[in-house]
Amino acid sequence: RWLRELAVDNVQLAISWDVLCDAEQQKGPWWHPKADSALGVNYSAQQLQALEDKRTRKTSRVLDGGTGSDGLNLMQLAAKQRMNTDSRRAVFMALMSADDYIDATEKLLALDLRNKDREIARVLVDCCLQERAFNPYYSLVANRLCSVHNSHKKSLQFTFWDQFKQLRGMPARRLKSLGCLIADCVLTFMLSLSVLKVLPIHDESELGAEGVMLLTIVVERILLASTSDGAYQDDEESEEKMVRVFQRIASVPELADMRQALAVFMHQHVPSAITAAAAAGPEEAKKRELLLTIRCKLARAALTRRAKT
Repeated sequence: RWLRELAVDNVQLAISWDVLCDAEQQKGPWWHPKADSALGVNYSAQQLQALEDKRTRKTSRVLDGGTGSDGLNLMQLAAKQRMNTDSRRAVFMALMSADDYIDATEKLLALDLRNKDREIARVLVDCCLQERAFNPYYSLVANRLCSVHNSHKKSLQFTFWDQFKQLRGMPARRLKSLGCLIADCVLTFMLSLSVLKVLPIHDESELGAEGVMLLTIVVERILLASTSDGAYQDDEESEEKMVRVFQRIASVPELADMRQALAVFMHQHVPSAITAAAAAGPEEAKKRELLLTIRCKLARAALTRRAKT
């Protein structure tokens, strides 16, 4: 069990099958000198204690909030981030102590928590929004979780809806991170654009400046088929993926009003031609706006084509 706590994978024990099957040898820990004598390995009491102390220190760093690379204690950081329940602290520790997004996913799935899926989604989104700049790590973790079970998709969608209720007064930094996270989940087809259906897209006065900014970030990131690091892709494959994103909601009768409102929003807020500022700017800016213009037309066509057939 302590090997799992240390997140050690693919452990191979250099011990014979006879030793493992011997009932007497199974009494007590397998690393005891008596057990190791079958291997010709003998540890002194001091060596055993040193190994045990090393294991204990490493376990406490992982489970009890050891010091991170920036010198901050993870438990103190959890308190600072208002992780005020045992469940949230456990999720936070799993996210922050992981080696990578794969390790994080395995640790999160191994947690034994009540309402685990919902707690994971809440903490993941909250941590993402607390970052100074958008960190694609959270997109990778979210998408891997959603690929495991549909319950994570539902929990993530409900968490996004909770965030939509708090858009008024939300700082631009948090809005950008939220928009990028939503767009990444949609671009990987873990969620669909229907996640935006609770927003009053048809009424900008009700949507507010923050809502307009959020929706613009989501739409532009999807139109550009941006990768998790924000780089846009100008190729046929990415264009086809972008069109499929909009086609997913084109044939859903319940989303007819949303499709119409979204098409109008894109017409008003996504450039229909290269602006004067972009034309006078770097070549890369002109290329980006031209790509946005072309793909916006394709997206609006994808929204309406199936709806009419």
